[in-house]
Amino acid sequence: MASPVPDSLLLPIETLNREFDGKLLVALAAAERGFRPIIGGRAAIHDSLPALPRSIYLSKGVRSGSRPIFSLLERFGHSIAAVDEEALVRFSDELFLMKLDPDAFPRVRILFAWGEDNAELWRRSQWYAGAPILASGNPRTDMMRPELRPFHQPEVDAIRAQFGDFALFNSNFSVVNHFIPNKTRFKVADWVTPEASDQFRSGMLAHKQALFERFLEAMPALAMAIAPRQLVIRPHPSENADAWRQATAGIANATVLHEGAVVPWLIAARVLIHNGCSSAVEAAAIGTPALAYAPLASQEFDIWLPNALSRLCPDPETLAEATRRSLGGDAPPPGNEHKTLLHHHLAGLEGALCSERIAAGLIEHGTALAEAPGTDPVRWAGAWLKHRQRLRKRRRRDRAEAGAASSYIQHKFPGIEPDWIEQRIQRFRRALGRFENVRSRQIRRDIFAIERR
Repeated sequence: MASPVPDSLLLPIETLNREFDGKLLVALAAAERGFRPIIGGRAAIHDSLPALPRSIYLSKGVRSGSRPIFSLLERFGHSIAAVDEEALVRFSDELFLMKLDPDAFPRVRILFAWGEDNAELWRRSQWYAGAPILASGNPRTDMMRPELRPFHQPEVDAIRAQFGDFALFNSNFSVVNHFIPNKTRFKVADWVTPEASDQFRSGMLAHKQALFERFLEAMPALAMAIAPRQLVIRPHPSENADAWRQATAGIANATVLHEGAVVPWLIAARVLIHNGCSSAVEAAAIGTPALAYAPLASQEFDIWLPNALSRLCPDPETLAEATRRSLGGDAPPPGNEHKTLLHHHLAGLEGALCSERIAAGLIEHGTALAEAPGTDPVRWAGAWLKHRQRLRKRRRRDRAEAGAASSYIQHKFPGIEPDWIEQRIQRFRRALGRFENVRSRQIRRDIFAIERR
């Protein structure tokens, strides 16, 4: 039996630096429209589900790994909407579709796509059940827009004061250099045959490992080639940064660090270096030149969109020369084909903010949210028992892994302090001239209600 559309909105955050500001902007826009948003760490929200009001849960993905939590959410009476953080930049359409699950994907009542490309891809899934798909853009896109440059200015000024005109290398090798030793991030849905999964997995890992080794060799030489200007190496949040520190040990103008959101770094940098990294798409939206170092090429295993929006550098000499030219302000401007490609994949670069489009979409398609299963005391009690089992299972896993999983979660989401979130809200007020009557209120550790006064 269906229930009325909830007016609470749950916004879980897995990676603080990557997701928080965009999701907070969604919360602020939703609060203006009468919703009661709750934002916080994903682990904290999942642990607190029995204590939270029935809500619309905005998931960061729709893949097979979401199946257990989606089932639990519905049993507690929540309605599920979703973006997909990984749908913009992917290995191949075939592999992406292999990660969609026949049980998890149809549970999503509204899908918010990065752009038309993402929307078309979802419609091609054999498990697509007809939920509304809105090419609204992702709230992360809002953070790249010119009107929000003042939001980032304090970090941009601090970065430039420390590093001057610098080159930024964003690594993207967590599948072979994970934060948790010997962990490989690769999961497809259960319906995919082991032969198909193993074939792609082995080929992909071999290609990424070979690229990783070439980058480890190239970065020290690149730093020395651009000296005395700085090379800042920013590892992926799921990566082990020690590999990059060891590779550049003793090189004075090479720095390895992962601090804050990526957008201020992209604004501050003279040039971005990468291979298949989503930050190249962000750099294209911001206007920062991007260089894709591609000493190896694979039509099957390269992540093509970021490289297509970049200048390809097939060898260390070409990379060094292109980096020096970009540091000197001599990078060629993007062509019209780059702009067309970018707008096909990223909605919300102009006009209404993606955050506003998402908030409006939740209202416009409220009927779809009301079609989600409701709950009753018996169903809720069963969900509570399942929730307790899930917590016990996670604690056993943490003990077995000597706390590695907990350390990884802490690394990606170190926590939220009340003063910090209020400072972020104040920055949005100054940049956009809105949200004067909206404030945050802590309701649990790392969980905050966003409320109208």
